[in-house]
Amino acid sequence: DMEKNGLEARQVWQSNQVIQAKITHLDTRKLTAQLTMREQELRKPFKREMYHGVDEWDNDQEARDTREMKKATSTDSSARIQRVIKHSLYRAFNSAQAEAELAKQGRGDCIIRPSSKGTDHLVITWKVHDGVFKHEDVLELDKENEFSVGKTLRVDKATYSDLDELIVLHVKAMAKKVDEMMGDDRYQSGTKQQSEAWLTTYTDANPKRSMYVFCIDRSYPGYFHLCFKPGRDAGTFFWPVKVIPSGFQLQGNKYPDMRALKNGFKLLVANHGTGGVKAHGNGVANGGRAVHAR
Repeated sequence: DMEKNGLEARQVWQSNQVIQAKITHLDTRKLTAQLTMREQELRKPFKREMYHGVDEWDNDQEARDTREMKKATSTDSSARIQRVIKHSLYRAFNSAQAEAELAKQGRGDCIIRPSSKGTDHLVITWKVHDGVFKHEDVLELDKENEFSVGKTLRVDKATYSDLDELIVLHVKAMAKKVDEMMGDDRYQSGTKQQSEAWLTTYTDANPKRSMYVFCIDRSYPGYFHLCFKPGRDAGTFFWPVKVIPSGFQLQGNKYPDMRALKNGFKLLVANHGTGGVKAHGNGVANGGRAVHAR
């Protein structure tokens, strides 16, 4: 210790020698600094100096700390979801990138991508129709490690043994059902509002007849609207039809093809009418009645 031993700095250090020191004070006006080389001071950890009173809150410092924390959290999150899956359809895409890539491809084409839910999830994004994409959440079970693909893959209540089986039996199967729906003579390519207008025109010309059509639901990929009008003076009703790998689902009932779906719909109306069947799926419940436009 220089102070205890009565030594001067020139007796301990030589000119141009590099030594360790800590700044204790900065004079920004005089552009000078005070430093200490005492060992007990050098061992103390760095502590940011506060340029405000004890009773004051540093809003600028809070904003800087918040930005740094968000940046660190974002970096950690990105690092967690970076996986490399050995599959030709895997891409390190987000949902927007996947949709942009699939926009120029055909119905049923898909991309496997990471999930924000963690390393025990994957997402399969597939093209339902132009501008309509469905993002399937895949839960991975029986994983050997954090980055391997699970030996059991679950989508909704169905399970598959690998990604290829999932794509063929789930994605491609539903894409075929979408093809079947859109190829039916009762399908209309317009919007829900256009289908409603068509039904109104039809029943105005045929006051005593009822009519129904199908159209795609762009708000809920994988669903279609079953739009029907029991007569000229009745409202227009909308029931959601869900596409499933084995066919179609309407009001909790499953139908293997379009013929069965249409017959099932007619049976539901004959047995319950339009008021006794509840809307569900992507429909809006209305006191247990089917959704309709007034």
